[in-house]
Amino acid sequence: MGVPRYYKLSFPTFDGKEDPLGWLNCCDHFFHAQHTPEQHKVSLASFHMTGVAQHWYYMLERDPSYAGGISWPTFKTLCQQRFGPALGTNHLAALARLPFQGSVELYQEAFQSRMAHAGQLSSAQQVQLFTGGLPDSLRIDVELQAPMDLQKAMSLARAFERRATAPTAPTPSRFQQVVPQRPALPAPATPTVPSATTPATSHTATVQPPPRPLRRLSPNEMAERRRQGLCYNCDEQYTRGHQCPRLFYLEVSDPDDERVLAQEDIQQDSQQLVEQPPLISLHAIAGISTNETMKVYVTIGEYQLVALLDSGSTTNFINMAAAQQIGLHFHDSPGASVIVANGDKVACRGLARDVATCIGDEFFALHCYAIPLDHYDMVLGISFLKRLGPVLWDFDELCMSFCYRGHKVLWRGLGSPTKDFPSTNRLHTSQTRISHY
Repeated sequence: MGVPRYYKLSFPTFDGKEDPLGWLNCCDHFFHAQHTPEQHKVSLASFHMTGVAQHWYYMLERDPSYAGGISWPTFKTLCQQRFGPALGTNHLAALARLPFQGSVELYQEAFQSRMAHAGQLSSAQQVQLFTGGLPDSLRIDVELQAPMDLQKAMSLARAFERRATAPTAPTPSRFQQVVPQRPALPAPATPTVPSATTPATSHTATVQPPPRPLRRLSPNEMAERRRQGLCYNCDEQYTRGHQCPRLFYLEVSDPDDERVLAQEDIQQDSQQLVEQPPLISLHAIAGISTNETMKVYVTIGEYQLVALLDSGSTTNFINMAAAQQIGLHFHDSPGASVIVANGDKVACRGLARDVATCIGDEFFALHCYAIPLDHYDMVLGISFLKRLGPVLWDFDELCMSFCYRGHKVLWRGLGSPTKDFPSTNRLHTSQTRISHY
């Protein structure tokens, strides 16, 4: 009769500071390998709990509800309830919306952590959810290979990422014609300071590495990429910590700091306010709806307002009573009055700069003149509409479509008969509605 062989295995510890799913899985493997009896599993696992987890188990033992002992399945359930994700978490939805950040390695670690709580998924569902979160450049390559399981899809994604980030030999003819002088310049440090490791008579010391390609960006191209939120070098979205897989020498017309470039839109608005007096259309003052206007909901702080998108007004205006209720801070305006299209003048109470405004899911920083408005809370004119770029505006259906910061935006105005997409009224219950003045 053979004696069962027991292996010397280390039992993992758990301190209650992370998801217990992995630790419980290690416990199950340990108990299976050591043939641990069912009645000893909980005590053996609790002996390897530390910190907050040990305090929790101590209080659990004192609970009268479990005076008769705790079974191993009950212990795992209670441990998940105490240290695992919240019960109300929709793990499958979180898995489908998982963003790609950094690299494939970081993305697949976050994906597997989410998938452990998402329940049973078929191989095809796992592959579709994983590839759906990859950048388009990687997703298309992986989908063309039609992987049959998740492991194959992850392996392909890492391989295509490595290919995309591998250095490539530059094309010598195209970029040398653009700047023919730079490749011919010798390295400035080599003739004056001899190398300590290379002999002075060596002919290989003068061999220069191939030059990086030179890419020219015009001011219009830079402004367009900033508007769409794209990287200057590649076609991916620019975020903090973004690492471009390709390296270029960028020659731009403005060598100032990037923070100055990011504020060009606001500076242009300020220059326009100084160069020409503010003009408001007659129908915006009179409250008459025309074929060139559309009303939308606007959110400033916790307040909801009704704004008129008006192509007949040059800049933005806000009702003085609404501005006082919100608590906006005003600066001195370039002019003491606002000109109406018919030649009349309206007294201007001040200029509010960089007002954080939300329309639908989009955020803007606007300059607004405070004037008396009887029919609208705000009027958004040409200075605002120009920031949206090319706009497709259906005045019959009261709908507007445009691309902003790299994604498509659809707005439905008040009174629109179209119900295919939501209106701009996306407000929480805590927001306060401002009445019409």
